[in-house]
Amino acid sequence: MRRIKNKELPEDEQDSAMSAFTDAARSDSIPSMRYRHEYLKSTVVSAIPSLVMKDPTRGFSPEQRMAIYRRDGGKCQNCSVQCEESEFHADHVVPHSRGGKTSVANGRVLCAQCNQSLGDSQAF
Repeated sequence: MRRIKNKELPEDEQDSAMSAFTDAARSDSIPSMRYRHEYLKSTVVSAIPSLVMKDPTRGFSPEQRMAIYRRDGGKCQNCSVQCEESEFHADHVVPHSRGGKTSVANGRVLCAQCNQSLGDSQAF
């Protein structure tokens, strides 16, 4: 319905992105499909003002890892075993998959065994 109303407006008043979407909807070429996908994604996302986007950075930087290791004294925060600085796992307290940020405040030292046993099923 919005596309039809847009097309009925004088050309200089039309939403150019929506006009391009309408043109792309007439084609099954890869670039047209990509454009339609990006247009729809941005339209849906912008229509939900309360939507919080996931932190795009999943892995801790070397500086963040060092800060986490030093803050936690190099000890696994689950079983208290001392971890080597080169072998500890920097773990998200609130998992990245559940919206946890990749920040020092949301990081903790875990030994490999504890981190691997947690998976994504941890309760918090």
